[in-house]
Amino acid sequence: MFRNYFNFFALMIIAVFISSCGNKQQTVNKTEDQYFQEAQTKVDEKKFPEAIAIYEEFIKAYPKSEKVHDAYNKIAGYYITEIKDTPKAIETYKMHYKNYPDSKQGKNSLFLVAFTYDEVLKDKDNAIKAYEEFLVKFPTDTDPNEKFSESAKVMLENLKTGGSIEDLIKKVESQNNTAGDKNTETKTSPDVKIEKVEPKTDDPNKDVKKETK
Repeated sequence: MFRNYFNFFALMIIAVFISSCGNKQQTVNKTEDQYFQEAQTKVDEKKFPEAIAIYEEFIKAYPKSEKVHDAYNKIAGYYITEIKDTPKAIETYKMHYKNYPDSKQGKNSLFLVAFTYDEVLKDKDNAIKAYEEFLVKFPTDTDPNEKFSESAKVMLENLKTGGSIEDLIKKVESQNNTAGDKNTETKTSPDVKIEKVEPKTDDPNKDVKKETK
């Protein structure tokens, strides 16, 4: 009798093991494009949590793919614009930087942590803290084509003086217009351009404020 029970449970364990291996193999065999196509199908169906789950599976399956950066951005964007869970978006940005700290995209996500606190949540204290933490890691821009650190300094100063993003945009535009009236050959410092742009999602009708370089 006990032997029968033992044999039964042994067979159950083997069956579960084989099933799990089969599912794992199926996941591994799925291509990068298939993941993104499946996620896009869910987006078209307005099933954003399911789309996010697929992108998360993709990140685990292809951690070295260049497309992981796009996946992180899409996840964060959908949390903000569709699911209305901005803290989860911030968590996604932080995870992106944690996993890819040496990438330009990871650095961008760390900047967006501060910017999202500032412009989406209107959380001044956490925004200031996040900008300061960003500048500790990236005090200066090493790439002349990037303006992350320069922009973080401008945004941080604006926050500490009680200004809004609209005030900052007007200020920068005014400075740029004034500079345009002068001899550009004598200008020694680069302009910082601040504007509102669309998030990196598949829905162009949803707007999230973001800083461009």
